Amino acid sequence: MVATVQAPGVLRRPGVGTQLADPTDGATTLHGSPLAHPTAPPRRSLDHTLVTCRSRNAPVPRPRTPSTSTIGVAGLVALGAAAAVRRANEARLERSGTLARLGPATEPELPGSRLDRRIATWEPPRPRGARARAATAAWAAPATVAGLLLAVLGRGDVAWNGDIGAWVATGVGGPSGMVLQRAGMTANTAGQVVLCTVPTPSRVLLEHEAVHVRQFERLGVAVYPLYLWFSARHGYRTNPFEVGARRGAARRMLSRTRPATTPGR
Repeated sequence: MVATVQAPGVLRRPGVGTQLADPTDGATTLHGSPLAHPTAPPRRSLDHTLVTCRSRNAPVPRPRTPSTSTIGVAGLVALGAAAAVRRANEARLERSGTLARLGPATEPELPGSRLDRRIATWEPPRPRGARARAATAAWAAPATVAGLLLAVLGRGDVAWNGDIGAWVATGVGGPSGMVLQRAGMTANTAGQVVLCTVPTPSRVLLEHEAVHVRQFERLGVAVYPLYLWFSARHGYRTNPFEVGARRGAARRMLSRTRPATTPGR
């Protein structure tokens, strides 16, 4: 008996010893035995098909975008760099005599915008009462902790000053002292901590920094971005925070030197 092998794609009436060829199948069977076609493509397994489907449906990775905190930190660094450059130029001009040093007779004009004038003329009073003092201390606590850390790193002598209601660190070196010396300054404020590079700060200096302490007690850590923005925009001399501190210190010193009036006269 002769068996006839059917070519793929051609249908014949089934007979003895012959079977239909499936054009999609890669082989022709003879009595149940597979005969591989020479041009038939290899069969793909089920696992290969599942992997192919998964790879096609996999999400396309998106490029990473910087977070809000990263953008905020970068903005503060940029403002701080611009403020440092402006302050360095002002200190250089003051040393050369081109720019007069700040004093009662050389007070610059108030900044032009409404917000600038509002801050420049704002002198927050010292909180009264235990609850008010606790609330303002808690609000300024993050900046206060940073100031105490800088005082410890700078090996300063820290003590509470009841006259201005703040911690005063004298003889501060380290990172804070280096920055203050580069900027031509002798003191800085962080929360309720006054950092001084000199061992004995003057009364005028303490009254000036006391105004900054009151600003921290009302605005908290928001003082940092606002201060850097005004410094980068106006410079140190006409920064509304600094103008307000100088004016507040001058009023406090004037009230201390003014003779007390006797009732009935």
